[in-house]
Amino acid sequence: MFVRAPADPRAHFFAMSFNNKGNLVTFVDPPAALINSLGLFIRAVFPHRIVNEQVSDDGIFTITLNPGINGTLCLPRILPLFLPSDGRYGNF
Repeated sequence: MFVRAPADPRAHFFAMSFNNKGNLVTFVDPPAALINSLGLFIRAVFPHRIVNEQVSDDGIFTITLNPGINGTLCLPRILPLFLPSDGRYGNF
């Protein structure tokens, strides 16, 4: 169901995906706050998991991970720590 409503200036739509192996995480047009803090947080919690972080000029942010003994890093559990709790990025 869609409701016609005024645009919410606080809303920011972006996409996140994993590759088949689970070691490459791609964000399309993520909020700047996410780019600035996610890599640092993952490095602090999982110091040997990040192989590379890259931000392109066209709004793509990628994180390449080392596979670990626990499998894929569970970003859906970590992501809400970096997004405001007011729901502007959805409810996680």
